[in-house]
Amino acid sequence: MNRSNHTKNSELGKILEGLEIKKLLDSSKNIAVIGISKNSEKPSYFVSKYLIESGFNVYFVNPNYSGEKILNHVVYSNISEIKERIDIVSIFVNPSRTIAIAKDAVKVGFKTFWFQLETSNKETVNYVLKNGFDVVLEKCIMTKNQKFL
Repeated sequence: MNRSNHTKNSELGKILEGLEIKKLLDSSKNIAVIGISKNSEKPSYFVSKYLIESGFNVYFVNPNYSGEKILNHVVYSNISEIKERIDIVSIFVNPSRTIAIAKDAVKVGFKTFWFQLETSNKETVNYVLKNGFDVVLEKCIMTKNQKFL
């Protein structure tokens, strides 16, 4: 079941750059952070904290912490457990794990698959684009949001 208004495009998705990223951030509300960590020194933690403080609704996914709370937010084991519509799927995991995450995300729908620094791989990027969803490639969502404030 697609709980999202963000269904795939009839055409291929595209890699967003520059002002397209600003438009995405301005129009997005719900962000799924895949690979949240309890370690406050890890990017997934401090970037998520920043996103929450910036007014985004952030949903955490990490099967290792499923059912626990991080930053006062419940952690889900899989993106399919999130009941809200997701605008951005923000990736903080090893590139080898991203294809399974992308397949789950495509089933529920979203606007954009955002690969944080050093998290992308060609197979996953191509899969997301071929399924009609947009991609932000190898960029930090926190620094991009700060840039456009």
